[in-house]
Amino acid sequence: MYVRFNAQKVGFLGGCKSFIGLDGCHIKHRFGGQILYATAKDANDNIFPVAMAVVEQETKESWIWFLEIFADDIRRLEEFQLVFISNRQKELIPAIETLFLIVEHKYCVKHIYNNFKVDHKGLELKDALWRCAVATIVREFERCMQYIRDLDEKAYEYLANIAPAQWTRSHFTPRALTDCLVNNLSESFNAMILKSRDKPILVMLEWIGVRLMTRYYTKREGIQKYAGKLCSSIQDRLEKLKVESKPFSATPAGSFLYEVGSQYERHVVDLVKKTCNCRSWDLNGIPCKHAITTIYTNIEKPEDYTHSCYFKETYMEIHKEVLPPMPGQSEWVETGQPAPLAPHIYKPPGRPPKQRKRASDEPRNPYKVSRLNRPVRCGKCKKEGHNSRGCKAGITGETPWQRRQRLQKEKAARGGVPAP
Repeated sequence: MYVRFNAQKVGFLGGCKSFIGLDGCHIKHRFGGQILYATAKDANDNIFPVAMAVVEQETKESWIWFLEIFADDIRRLEEFQLVFISNRQKELIPAIETLFLIVEHKYCVKHIYNNFKVDHKGLELKDALWRCAVATIVREFERCMQYIRDLDEKAYEYLANIAPAQWTRSHFTPRALTDCLVNNLSESFNAMILKSRDKPILVMLEWIGVRLMTRYYTKREGIQKYAGKLCSSIQDRLEKLKVESKPFSATPAGSFLYEVGSQYERHVVDLVKKTCNCRSWDLNGIPCKHAITTIYTNIEKPEDYTHSCYFKETYMEIHKEVLPPMPGQSEWVETGQPAPLAPHIYKPPGRPPKQRKRASDEPRNPYKVSRLNRPVRCGKCKKEGHNSRGCKAGITGETPWQRRQRLQKEKAARGGVPAP
């Protein structure tokens, strides 16, 4: 079942970036199944769900079916020059390669690292991998890769087998106007619909429809009270860049051409082409700290050099369409079509999980803090994320069962004599 409301299509074509996050999640009711969905970014860099589908399983065939309908539904893929980002699913990669020859496909760096750390552990390798991912200049990326090669040859070979255009900013093209490295678009939508995934299919889709209708209304009402030229999160981001631009000075070299430098770096900014050789302005459409220095030297405002996709007018165009309410099922018109067949039950053993599986090194509650806004630390095991009341380990970091086993072994080693 493919689902796409008219407000979603109008909003996506009205000004959303051509950056699509693809992912799937499990349905928790007795028939099982999967929800496949495509999510974009609006002018405020918030998620904008575009389309979704309910399928039996997340396979190559189901992804091809969903993406074929999605491409036929949008009908302007050549003009948009879409860029997909995914969690590197083995079923999705061949589907995109089959259908789209010119579409860029990026991988979520968080999921790359989750696979990377299985065989290549250590904080130093983790930091080096992320430095490679956030590098915006090819020469900087090569230096970071050489650093990883000096640390671990096998870790270098693992990353070298992944095309740089799929995970590092230094090889991204500016077609999507984003330097996003992770698939948080899909993760956020998954969290938004989490409460509906244990309901029957029609009830689940109605719940999601109401959730989207409420979201669009809130967005429209909120932007009407906002008086800025740029959207709020983009303006906040620009203000931080203005502070970071203070150590730099600009030297004019020609008409709107400047050399910008500080004690440690030097860059070239062209205000006519709206480019900087650090490539951050090219990738985002937001002036970088070097460009802001030249803009102030030229006695202008950075807001005037920001791409129009971040304007308040664009945001209002995206959310202008109303998602209409729908009457109850008792008022639906009968179509005369035959009753649908009962789906196959793909039910794994055990109780369906309600929460996602956490990584081995991920704390159980990373957001738990004390009243002084400090991370909570256990007084027994000295680990963060819980206190001594909720600690499952003893003073020595043992579980109660492990402690009993250790005491029994110590008692047996002493010949049955109790410890003094």
